[in-house]
Amino acid sequence: MSKKNTAPKTEKHHIKKFNNILNVKDMRSVIIKMATVLFFLSLFVSLPSCSKDDEPNIFSSNSDIISFDIEGVETTVKILSNRKAILVAVPPQSSLSELIAVFELSSGAEAHLGGIMQYSGKSKNDFSKMLTYVVTAQDGKKSFWSIYVKDYVHEDLSSIGLGTFLGKKKSLDADYEWYIVQTNFSCGPSCVTMVSRWSDSTYTKSGYEVQSEIRPDGSGINGTSPEELFQYLQKQNIPVTTIIADNSKLQESLESGSIAIVALDMNRIRYLSNVAFRTDRFYATYVGWWHYIVIKGFIEVDEELFFEVYDSASRNDRFEDGSYKGKNRYYRGEDLNKARAAYWWGMQAMIISKKYE
Repeated sequence: MSKKNTAPKTEKHHIKKFNNILNVKDMRSVIIKMATVLFFLSLFVSLPSCSKDDEPNIFSSNSDIISFDIEGVETTVKILSNRKAILVAVPPQSSLSELIAVFELSSGAEAHLGGIMQYSGKSKNDFSKMLTYVVTAQDGKKSFWSIYVKDYVHEDLSSIGLGTFLGKKKSLDADYEWYIVQTNFSCGPSCVTMVSRWSDSTYTKSGYEVQSEIRPDGSGINGTSPEELFQYLQKQNIPVTTIIADNSKLQESLESGSIAIVALDMNRIRYLSNVAFRTDRFYATYVGWWHYIVIKGFIEVDEELFFEVYDSASRNDRFEDGSYKGKNRYYRGEDLNKARAAYWWGMQAMIISKKYE
């Protein structure tokens, strides 16, 4: 038997084995590379999708009027950003037609009036009535600005909580004292006593006497109904009628020379923001806290309506000058609407006129 030639076979075997090892290493390398690629692909796929809605908004949402004036007219301008209102005071007898506004808007914003683009220093408009500028921000957000151009009376009433641009006003007072503070009698008899004194200068009854006559059993301290108050005024020959009153009807009554008694849910009258102010409610209440007040005037300030009232709930609350906080108080027309609407009888008002006129 001849010996097998193993040397070449052994050499080939080693070469093949070496190649196999190389192939394994190559495969491992490929697998590692593929795994790396798949890993990063999985990270990419797992990232939250960025739809158009999720993209950060690069456009401004500001839609403000930063400045405003009228070209060629002597003006005093007040911008009330919180109310989106601009007040422009012009001299009396000024022509308000074909005026040109000069204004600055938020960056990138546009203004339209009646669908027509407005250009600062170019667009002419009739400002004899309130105009509404629609200001559109870069991102499409819109805001609506009320523009008032009038011959306002300029008087600074900000120290008592009012504004500076006066419109219409009316105050019905007397040349004698007729305000009272409720003590051992409730608000209904208080108001009846006050309006009776206003209507008839010879009227001398106290709030307690009025309450005792309305409710002889003493229960009047817990409250009286509108019907009881109305009937009592009629018995005293005080000129009184009732109306279903909104703010405009109350204003009409005041302008014609009559005052009013109304019942309010006082919790709906906003609480004062400054103890030195003569505006808004000055005492604590709770939901459904009904209360009668006397309305004796109104004033329009900065295009906001306030009613001048006698609120008998002053107790010992006084200002530094010694005057009662409920005397000649100013409640907002907006709040009165809400406070009267809580119950149906809150919409009624007793209208009182002078007895000898």
